[in-house]
Amino acid sequence: MIDNLIRAATCRVSCGNESGTGHLVTDCNVLTARHCVIAAIDSENTIELTFSGPEGDTHLPATIIAQSEEMDVCILSVSAQLGRSPIPLIAKMPREGGDWRSFGFPLGKTSVGHRIFGTISHLLDAPKLKMDIDLTVDPSAALQAYSGFSGAVVVSENASVGLIRLKVDGTLGAISIKGLETFLADNGIQIPPPSTDEATAESHGGLAERNAFQETFEQMIVRNPGDYVFLEGAHGIGKTTFCSEFESENRELFILGTYSLVSQGRGPGAIYRAQPEVFFDWLSTTVSTLITGKPSRKEERSYSTLISETSALLEAFSTYCASTRRHGILFLDGLNEAVVGDPSTLEKLIGLKLMKLWHEIEE
Repeated sequence: MIDNLIRAATCRVSCGNESGTGHLVTDCNVLTARHCVIAAIDSENTIELTFSGPEGDTHLPATIIAQSEEMDVCILSVSAQLGRSPIPLIAKMPREGGDWRSFGFPLGKTSVGHRIFGTISHLLDAPKLKMDIDLTVDPSAALQAYSGFSGAVVVSENASVGLIRLKVDGTLGAISIKGLETFLADNGIQIPPPSTDEATAESHGGLAERNAFQETFEQMIVRNPGDYVFLEGAHGIGKTTFCSEFESENRELFILGTYSLVSQGRGPGAIYRAQPEVFFDWLSTTVSTLITGKPSRKEERSYSTLISETSALLEAFSTYCASTRRHGILFLDGLNEAVVGDPSTLEKLIGLKLMKLWHEIEE
């Protein structure tokens, strides 16, 4: 998300002697920390929101429509629609090691505001101190004090994943949108389900019965552990649908997932998804979630490191399948699209572990 959009959706929250930050979650609702408006809760003080823009500051009165002492969060309502885009919410925990950014109004910079960014240090399994996300701050954006930043949004991967609550010994603590999902929904703020960039199945009608084909396919997998199986056919016959919706009838088989190089709609195309680091990130997250129940930490790696760690991930998946006495399956869909788009990129992808596969594609 562009920093200017975050800034446009962010406001200063003033109530009694307290000053904090809030951000739009709908066209007329602002999310902030409860302690920023405690004077309005305890003494019925007024709440004023200040939005900055090219035409100057806009001051608006706000009222509390819901608040939670347990989570230190509050939803405010303004009577006028500002014509500014709210920050989209996502009820999914961010990745450890991922980037985050925000904008707020700390004391000393309440007029101009402050842009801040850093790395998601780690996630908590359950909230402690009313936080479940620990944020490190990039030294170039660090402040000596963060009073006034409470209520600022935590944006990661172009969506709001949390709300800043407090400073914790040099880092910042935030409560996740996932942790606030029920509270928000109970008060009329619905969070759309995460979108998927996997190709969606098209209805072609009149497809042949696949039971016999699937039985043959599964028998081939069981008889040839560790090998590659290529599915070829005319465009539109249903190869992508078969891979993405495959459900084994043989209990000896376990499907890790389908990595599609082609996505419909506005999702990234084949050249992007054929990048080895993009595939590795998907594989690492998928295997880690399977084995540990948590996604892997997001980190930058050299190509040589990607090769060795891809091997380790596939070995870990193999060990997992062996421990459950099953054969593992990983579908790679749309290889032909990547060949047409950028053969050198696909060669690097296959080079992570599957040079044999690349030679077969060339033939």
